[in-house]
Amino acid sequence: SSNLLSGTIPTEIGRLTLLKLVAIQDNELTGTMPTELGKLSELQFLFFEMNKLSGTFPSEFGNFANLRALHVFDNERLSGRLEYVLDLLPAGLTVLDASITAISGRIPSTIGKFTAMQAFGIQVAKLTGSLPSEIGQLSDLIGLGVGDNELHGSIPSEIGRLSALLVLLLSKNQLTGTIPTVVGELTDCIGVDMYGNFLSGTLPTEFGKLSKLQNLDLGVNILNGTVPSEIGQSSSLLGLSLQFNQLHGTLPSELGLLGAATHLEVGSNNLDGTLASEFVGWRSMVFLDLHGNMFTGSPSVLANLPLLRLLFIDGTRFNDLGGLCDVPFTW
Repeated sequence: SSNLLSGTIPTEIGRLTLLKLVAIQDNELTGTMPTELGKLSELQFLFFEMNKLSGTFPSEFGNFANLRALHVFDNERLSGRLEYVLDLLPAGLTVLDASITAISGRIPSTIGKFTAMQAFGIQVAKLTGSLPSEIGQLSDLIGLGVGDNELHGSIPSEIGRLSALLVLLLSKNQLTGTIPTVVGELTDCIGVDMYGNFLSGTLPTEFGKLSKLQNLDLGVNILNGTVPSEIGQSSSLLGLSLQFNQLHGTLPSELGLLGAATHLEVGSNNLDGTLASEFVGWRSMVFLDLHGNMFTGSPSVLANLPLLRLLFIDGTRFNDLGGLCDVPFTW
């Protein structure tokens, strides 16, 4: 790996029938994956990521009875329908990393056969269809990343069965419906990204149960209702992004408990009221976006945040900004 290799993958690789690992990632390899790879029946790990491979997955991949990890990340011209690819791969597969490819098609219901899967990542690709309920059968799943595709439909409630999940990435799709309250069952989760969809309804109070959550991004949706005070119980939060929704009401004082948070974005909503004195607890806050809301009163409490470096308050109704003279802000 990482040797600036160019050219194609030689067909002679099929002669090395005892190989268990092939790692030629981060090179300049072009062309297709040769059918002779199917002769490597003992193969367990295949690392082809960060090359310039093209074409589709050979049907001979169906011979990989022992394959545990397939990494083809960042091969932008590598294509094929996901339904077909998954039919080729063994049920014992633990990692499929195929982001930044031209893989298309749907996530089929047969995804449920991969009960040993720990990481499933196909981001920045061409997936369509909806998230099948069978995704909930992947009980060992640690990372699920299908952002930046064309997925639609609702988020299945079965996602709450993924009790081992650490990262959930669903951003930049066309998902609709509400955020299922079963997100509160993902108690080990450290990152949830649903940015840039068409999700509606209110913010589940169950997010407050995720004490390990570090980043929550629900920006650019059509969420309404108020910001639940329970989010203040997510004491590990470093980043909270709720911008460009239809949220109203005041920011709950309980958000002041997020002492580890470094960035908070609630711009372009319908929030109002004054800033709670408890927000002085934002001792780690660096980036704060409050713009495009109807906040009133003085934002002087923000002058006491020692690390604040960027503040957006344009389009608000704040007055008495004198206390912010040492904080870069837009007005």
